[in-house]
Amino acid sequence: MDAFFWVLAALFMAAMVGITAVLIAMGRSRTTQQRGTWREAAAQLGFEVVPPPGGSLLSATRYIHATMRGQRGGMRVQLDVVRFPTDHNSVTYYTHLRVFFPEPLRAGFVAMPPVVAGSGDYATGPTAGNHDVGWAINASPEVIEALHRSRRHPFEPCIVDDGVISSARGMYASAQVLADGLDDALDLAQRVLAAHREAGPDPVGKLMGEVWARVARSHGLTLEVEQRRMFGRCEGVRVCVDTVSVASGTPGMEHRSTRFTVRFDRPLGVGLELTQQRAGQRLERLLGGQDLEVGDPDFDGRFVVRGEPADQVRALLTPEVRAALVRIQSVASRLVVQDDHLMAELAGLVTDEASLDKSLVTVARAGAALAQATQREVSPYRA
Repeated sequence: MDAFFWVLAALFMAAMVGITAVLIAMGRSRTTQQRGTWREAAAQLGFEVVPPPGGSLLSATRYIHATMRGQRGGMRVQLDVVRFPTDHNSVTYYTHLRVFFPEPLRAGFVAMPPVVAGSGDYATGPTAGNHDVGWAINASPEVIEALHRSRRHPFEPCIVDDGVISSARGMYASAQVLADGLDDALDLAQRVLAAHREAGPDPVGKLMGEVWARVARSHGLTLEVEQRRMFGRCEGVRVCVDTVSVASGTPGMEHRSTRFTVRFDRPLGVGLELTQQRAGQRLERLLGGQDLEVGDPDFDGRFVVRGEPADQVRALLTPEVRAALVRIQSVASRLVVQDDHLMAELAGLVTDEASLDKSLVTVARAGAALAQATQREVSPYRA
């Protein structure tokens, strides 16, 4: 019986060794075939297959599987296949097509699309640079058009300071697919370089000296380009329009917003605090929060209002004032009204003259309506 058991055990071990050997041979054969296809694609594209930079190892969890380099459209390019081990002993591949600029933009671009997460050598974190130039490049219609067109292909493009990276999950070794992806990346890179030249060293100052200056002149406001603001009186109230930097979801990165502020000539006198309603505040209201309601369902559903006496706060929020605040809230990323000011922020730098003018007048009229309601409704003995 023991002999029979040991025979079975030996046969089982031999079978396992055989299966393992077959799997290893199949893996080697597949790798050899893949590298052969990669070489064929490189030859068709006129590129050179080279050892990965610094050897194949990138980190303990990923490494470059294959690399080719060359020139296309007068620009230096590099194609990488990155092997990225995942859970359960499986492996995911990413193909990266990289087009290098002749010189870095120094505009603070960083590789952050999700697909690039398989490429630890690219996603190096925020970079220093002139973020106003980066904003101008991102706002270029030609760049936006190229980014949208590229999404038709498996490769997702990303602009970085030293070039364009187009990445796709999977191993792509078809010369035609790689050529199509490269051509899109090259087109995007050329548009980025053109937008960079057009932007100049101070694109925000250039914009304000042109678009904002015309709006300032039409309303008799003072424009200070270096301070990124214009101010004066509009619709009978003191106004200031400036730009502020707002933290983005990427640590260390910021976006510009345009801020419109009305300063009241005298405080409203009711300790007013009005803000846009958020999800947590809706729950607080349901649980009996201490904000005021004015009896206008649309307005009450949009804003949280605090102040006292409650009847005087409600008197300030006339139908005209409520309608003006709702108009602002529909386009503003942030809206706050306090006893001494009204402030609205619009996401991004307002670059269109008509939009800038309309936003300025809308906010100024809302502030003027509040000031007039104060004069009518608040007793002079509270001044």
